[in-house]
Amino acid sequence: MQTPSETTPSPRTPWRARLGWMFVGGAAVVGAETVLVVFLLAGMPCESQKSTAELSISRISEKVKIFQVKKKRLPASMEELYAGESQPKDPWGNPFVIQNGAEPAGYDIVSYGANGEVGGTGLDADVRLSELD
Repeated sequence: MQTPSETTPSPRTPWRARLGWMFVGGAAVVGAETVLVVFLLAGMPCESQKSTAELSISRISEKVKIFQVKKKRLPASMEELYAGESQPKDPWGNPFVIQNGAEPAGYDIVSYGANGEVGGTGLDADVRLSELD
């Protein structure tokens, strides 16, 4: 004859089983979302890299404005602006460039795109502070 403890399932067993399936299901959902995001970003490398360059240029512009207030002049180069700090790179790994004398702010900050050369189209197109909205 069986005792009650042998025939009655533990009250913890269903909870543990459900918890295990919740982890498996949750991991599957997170994995699917990650694949979807990567797929979407891979389809638009030009736009996401251009947006990243624009954001970086805006941040550098703020640093130029602070430099200008403190020193009463514009920095001559990125090296001067980031003295003692690591200089930011554009999304393609190329350095940003400060061009003094450009309108309307008196300076321009430029990423030369994927090829790192002036001009170009698509991924190679320049991204400029003076052309941002």
